[in-house]
Amino acid sequence: MDSTKNLLWYDHYKGAVYPLDLSVHPDSVRIQKLGQASCIGSTSKNIPSLVHICSNFIVRDSTLTKKAISIVPTTLLLPLIQEALLSNKDRALNVLISHWSAETLSLKNLVPSIFSSILPLYDSEYLSNIVRRGVMCTTNLAHGVIHMLQQKTSTSKLKYLDLTGYPTAEVMLEYITSSCMLAHSEQALVERINKVMEYSARSSQSYDFHNISYVLPQDSCLLIKLDAFVTSWSCYSALCKALKVSTFENRNLRLCIQRLGVTCLGQSAIGLLLKQLDSEHLLGLQVKYNSLNRDEFVKLAPVLKTLTNLTALDLSCNCIYFWDSEITCLAAADVFGSLRNLIRLDLSNSRIKTKLRRILADIHQPLQYLRLAGCTLTVSDITYLSLSHHTAGLRELILSENNLGPAARNLCHLLTSCASNLNILELQECGLSDSHLRQLQDCFSQLEALLYLNYADNIVSLEDGKNLTHTLARLHEMQVLRFSFPVELYGVEEGDSERWKTTFSKMLAEIVCEECDKVGKSKPLRLVLSELEPAIQPMEVN
Repeated sequence: MDSTKNLLWYDHYKGAVYPLDLSVHPDSVRIQKLGQASCIGSTSKNIPSLVHICSNFIVRDSTLTKKAISIVPTTLLLPLIQEALLSNKDRALNVLISHWSAETLSLKNLVPSIFSSILPLYDSEYLSNIVRRGVMCTTNLAHGVIHMLQQKTSTSKLKYLDLTGYPTAEVMLEYITSSCMLAHSEQALVERINKVMEYSARSSQSYDFHNISYVLPQDSCLLIKLDAFVTSWSCYSALCKALKVSTFENRNLRLCIQRLGVTCLGQSAIGLLLKQLDSEHLLGLQVKYNSLNRDEFVKLAPVLKTLTNLTALDLSCNCIYFWDSEITCLAAADVFGSLRNLIRLDLSNSRIKTKLRRILADIHQPLQYLRLAGCTLTVSDITYLSLSHHTAGLRELILSENNLGPAARNLCHLLTSCASNLNILELQECGLSDSHLRQLQDCFSQLEALLYLNYADNIVSLEDGKNLTHTLARLHEMQVLRFSFPVELYGVEEGDSERWKTTFSKMLAEIVCEECDKVGKSKPLRLVLSELEPAIQPMEVN
């Protein structure tokens, strides 16, 4: 049960809400080895700069950090905080935040982007590591700022903390919302005391309030902007209250949400929470795993239409069946047409089945990310997509778990239409056979911007697997090809099967090296070979 919950938790960060930074080259210093801190400011990937070495030494001990803070120039506070975050030195971080001299502090300016690789698409261990690293950074920084507010000796001028772009753990979200409510309660108490003192000044009575001690200083004013992911009722309740008091004037501590994920809470909770948000700042919304049916989606539609600045919307893993409900299709078209900034959309596991044109036609600008996994897509759906305006913008297209065999020719037209801009293509478990792959080979060779192709759990013969590798290894931008072992390797003795798989893998590696040498490609194509699903494996080989 715990492992299932962890997989569900990490799945929040794989999809529409957090875009991959595909503009970052895979050799960039921003992509770090797992579990290691980056050398920000380094002149080389391997040789740290003098600033980095000194910063690393200073933040090792918080006492030393406190002494150094009065000596080093304020311009060095940034690399010191960077090193404290990446080295997980929370005490040193608290000292540095308490002496922060600027009014703003943004996590994006302190640590590298964690979503700057295509590894999360197929490596679950890598995904879990970067998410944990992001959670560590948001947790340490938020805790340091709340700690700073509680210190009477703090000299910080911080007014705005931006944690967006990185996941915030739910337990940390509850801590932040509790602090927000505490600040509100204390401020309300101060306002009541001031009224009593005014009354006291006009009467003969006198009251002594000098011995009252407050957790947060009453002259502080801080706005925290973050990405919130809610899965429990306790966190949901706390967040609703904190967002409500954040709308009051002159609050000491306020919250602002840029990305919101709501899971396992249902339509009523989602609607109420969205009404508490400042829709102007909400850019990403994820409501997967809420068992939303078509009637509940229609009820939620008016609230969704108000989120006019939304760029990413994830409605996946619900029970929204569009194919047999014209009212649901009208509501979806109305919502998507109202979101004029929408460029990332996930409708996975919704039953669309011939209704794709009806749903997507009213979206004004071309979508850049479209996930339609497990949507029972038909030939007409693929035909519409190949002729739609979305082909001009699509960079990531996920069509996995649809039976695309009958639509193979139309799929070729679709891939040809977006050949110049498509970076990510996933066709896992689409019922494609050898004959379909031969039709798609020429289309794959035209995808000049392609970085990643997932063709796993489709039937691939030994010869066609080699041809596919030949084709994609020649593409200059291509980084990862994922497909399943050929069908010939199944149905034989276990020992022979493993030996054949090893031989086949070596053969493909030689093909990759050969093709990369021919086209002058510096970094070879990476092959990720997986086992065929048992339901797809042949019972015997003729």
